[in-house]
Amino acid sequence: HTHTHSPTHSLRERQRSHSSQLHGDQLSLKATVRANSALQPVAMEGEFVIPTEKDDLLTEASAGCFVVSSEIDISSHSSFSLKDIAEEAFKTLVQNKDPYAILKNETFDPLFSLSKAFAELEEDVKAVVWEALLGGLGHICKLMPAELANLQPGSSESLQSRNAIKMYATLLNWICMQEEAEASKATKHMAVEAAPAKKGKKGAQESKEWDWERERSRGFMRFNDLLALDIVRLWPMSCPEEAFVNLITRVAYLSLENPAVVKDKGVKDMVFQLLTVLVQKYNHALGATTSIIHLLPHFEHLATVMSQLVEVFVQSGDTRVVAEVLREIGRMDSKDLARDTSGAKSY
Repeated sequence: HTHTHSPTHSLRERQRSHSSQLHGDQLSLKATVRANSALQPVAMEGEFVIPTEKDDLLTEASAGCFVVSSEIDISSHSSFSLKDIAEEAFKTLVQNKDPYAILKNETFDPLFSLSKAFAELEEDVKAVVWEALLGGLGHICKLMPAELANLQPGSSESLQSRNAIKMYATLLNWICMQEEAEASKATKHMAVEAAPAKKGKKGAQESKEWDWERERSRGFMRFNDLLALDIVRLWPMSCPEEAFVNLITRVAYLSLENPAVVKDKGVKDMVFQLLTVLVQKYNHALGATTSIIHLLPHFEHLATVMSQLVEVFVQSGDTRVVAEVLREIGRMDSKDLARDTSGAKSY
């Protein structure tokens, strides 16, 4: 306003202008809230439903459940661009020590996209995605004892912590399953290679930015750190859903299927420790029995491994699995076993 306007006129103009601006801000705020209503509030208030198929997270499992709002098309991005996206998640979860940021779509969605297509990523991108998830879950493990000490059952805090753990476990499961499948192929390939070629391959592998043989044990160590905490209290009735337990057990059993993995005593002991805790605290006794009976006839090397595993269960004070395994073997039809001599030998 110029100095020629009357003070009263000037005041009225300013009030009208302020009112118009305020109205505009409110409309803008409402539009923003509407646009984001499917993002943060759902992550905070709804349950994260562990998907059966990866793409299940793109549609709502039930009203109020977390859903991915913007999937990244990996094929339309350069490796350099994908690494930038991964580094942004790493900065948020690990460097800024904000592991619960995974509850927000802006952090979870890129990691969902990268973990889903992990096998297609370049090694340097894989390494950043893995460190972001492993580091974020590591921070949660550090924060969890204090959170559990002040936990109110059924509170929004317990839902938030439960959801975050399930999100990390889901994405880590996807990565581990893809990498174990690749490692299994490599083991079979190396078994038919000549010894000098095998040695050369190992030497080349050591210089890689991403080496699953090295990272596998870190993954199992992080899962052990998590399960050693009393996180069952985050669930209603202190009973985690079977889908959560399966995220970890599937990786454990898949790794044992690989003869090269069980030759590494350190990794094998970590897997045994993990499965023992799952049997003791996570209602996995029946699941362990089923897995052992199913795997034995298919993998020749597992007869020794599974008997060692059952022995570890017994030494920890749990005899349910050995009793059930013996009962199941006793129920088998001797005619079927006679037809499948290799399976019979394993039992």
